Amino acid sequence: MLGAWLLVLLAPLVLLTMARIRVSIDGEAVRVRGALLPVPLRTIATERIRAVDWGYRGLPGQVAIVLRKGPGIVVTTRDGSRLAVTVDGAAEGAAVLAGIVERSRQPRA
Repeated sequence: MLGAWLLVLLAPLVLLTMARIRVSIDGEAVRVRGALLPVPLRTIATERIRAVDWGYRGLPGQVAIVLRKGPGIVVTTRDGSRLAVTVDGAAEGAAVLAGIVERSRQPRA
């Protein structure tokens, strides 16, 4: 009985967290968070990223956060796992992230 009440109380929090998302890209990582409740949903460090693409997000058996129509950013990690997330400006976001990943692989002077 307690489990049912806990589910009833937690379900709205989960829905608020996933209702809108925010994707941020910087020199350290790509981060996916809830926009209404800023709970981290997924963080992938730049050094773990093998490839970045954009396009329609059909990823059977992988993680996809799809909250809107249209293309998304697809990140493939060095261990082969993939994350797809739909965002406005997916092509531009993927290009920025790919550039950050490329620069992080270059030897420092």
